[in-house]
Amino acid sequence: MIRIISIIAGSLISGCDAQYGVFREAYISDFIDHKCVERSLNSVNEAANIKYTFMDGDLSIVANTNKGFARHRYHDTFEEVNGFVSVLTNENGTQVTQFSATNNKPPPQKNISKIRPIMDKIETAISSHCEIEEFTSLVEESCKKVECE
Repeated sequence: MIRIISIIAGSLISGCDAQYGVFREAYISDFIDHKCVERSLNSVNEAANIKYTFMDGDLSIVANTNKGFARHRYHDTFEEVNGFVSVLTNENGTQVTQFSATNNKPPPQKNISKIRPIMDKIETAISSHCEIEEFTSLVEESCKKVECE
């Protein structure tokens, strides 16, 4: 019986994909329309092939909503390095997450070195297009199994 439980537990653990790369998050206490994030991405010349996906929630959520949430995701590339921007809005405000990661193994360090300056430009553009003063100072970066200098 213990062997069966061990096999089941091992199967469950191996089904989880670990993500490695660079992750940046910022929390804003106000509602931020995801369209300004889209404008921000489009204003950064290096961000190419921008694709939008509505992930889940209420597509019609607006400022001053007491309940509900919406999650939007943008995918872009820079020299074949994938970048993502996720925008989650709810009654508490907005969480903007930027990341470039791979599953189960760290991405090449050269990809992280390429994408981080583009992430900086995107954050500066979000500050401007979404009218968030000092947005870049709200961003917290974490790096998993890669170097972020």
